[in-house]
Amino acid sequence: MRKDIDKLSPETRSIIRAQVTRRSLLVGAGAIAGASTLAACGTGSTDSGAEGVVDVSDSEKIVRWANWPLYLDYNEDTKEYPTLKAFEAANGITATYTEDIDDNNTFYGKVQGQLGIGSDIGYDVVTPTDWMAARWIELGYAQELDAENIPNKSNIREVLANVGFDPGRNYSLTWQSGFAGFGWNTEKLPKGVRTKKNAELLMNHYYEPAIAAQVAAFVNYICPVEAAQSELEKIDPDLAASPFIFPDEATLAKVKVFRSLDADESTNFQAAFDEAVGN
Repeated sequence: MRKDIDKLSPETRSIIRAQVTRRSLLVGAGAIAGASTLAACGTGSTDSGAEGVVDVSDSEKIVRWANWPLYLDYNEDTKEYPTLKAFEAANGITATYTEDIDDNNTFYGKVQGQLGIGSDIGYDVVTPTDWMAARWIELGYAQELDAENIPNKSNIREVLANVGFDPGRNYSLTWQSGFAGFGWNTEKLPKGVRTKKNAELLMNHYYEPAIAAQVAAFVNYICPVEAAQSELEKIDPDLAASPFIFPDEATLAKVKVFRSLDADESTNFQAAFDEAVGN
């Protein structure tokens, strides 16, 4: 494996070593007993039974969300998350928010066993990077979303609305987004290079343009919500004009959403990464 990596350019080796940990998807907690944005099935229920998990959102007004650190607006004075407090007040749902994801594979390793047997993993919404979200969907660990509970789903940027691992966004929505460039010598390579309901309500809340603008003002990532720019102008005109939060159409026309890896490709990539970093 090492000799294969050594054949790659220094730039490509750097990409492999710099394992992507930027958080891109709001996804739910899989075919288990807690709803999801890769979507789980029954908040609070620990008995999946022969017929699968049961949605108890109407009787248990809670939603449990695992995210990466520093990826939600936070008030240092009140020690609260303003947009999440607004969600609780608007919906009568208590949100438990934890910064429990510090690495895609580590987090997946913690919950894989429960996912495999359809048990409650303790979260209704999880936010892995898109390639990991693809794995959850492929393995059947994500519950299909009910679009009626997420009318704000229509606010997603067109470039993010259809991706290879989730066409039509039936199991996931983008949380925060970003992009990177990849180049090659065209003379040497002229042909180019081959390189859930409570949870759904939470997702809908963060696709409200005014709420998405609040989050964008804090995290400074590319906002996936189309109409959030005009809302951000009311908060911070300079940030609203930033191409790093709202890239223009000319810039977006030059980029593409990475395709998802199949199971074999994912295994090979992880092996190459482990070899590169000496694991």
